Amino acid sequence: MTMKNLLKPKDDAIIYTKTGYSSYLPEMKEFEEIHICGFDTDACVYKTAMDIAEIGVRPVILKDYCFSANQEFHDMGMKLLERNIGTMNIK
Repeated sequence: MTMKNLLKPKDDAIIYTKTGYSSYLPEMKEFEEIHICGFDTDACVYKTAMDIAEIGVRPVILKDYCFSANQEFHDMGMKLLERNIGTMNIK
């Protein structure tokens, strides 16, 4: 399996591209669960997850597809996510 195939979303996936720190959009209120991955676990991924959680939608962090400028920042972001959204929301 190539990396390209590994990262290919399902054909029916809805994909949003962020324009600021958070990827949150008002239309996301319609979902029960949103899977999140991306760059800067400690900033953008964290902010998106918190914004989504605040509107009552379950954020699910795909930890193997999140990263930061360095491992220390990623680890800090993951610890904060575990604390604030719960380990059950991290896959």
